[in-house]
Amino acid sequence: MRLERAVNSFVQAARHNQTRQAAAILRGTLLLHSARRVTPDVFEDDEQYLQVVCASADDRFSR
Repeated sequence: MRLERAVNSFVQAARHNQTRQAAAILRGTLLLHSARRVTPDVFEDDEQYLQVVCASADDRFSR
């Protein structure tokens, strides 16, 4: 479910021609998903996981 929602965010950003933001969302999602596989207790709930992904993408584009 968590990964599906992140992918949906990626698709929405891409549809709105925000390719850099879409790429950041995808990159962040894949990195966090990899980290979670190594240490599953890092992100215990879906909302925290998605907040980190979105905050990471937002931070990159607010600079």
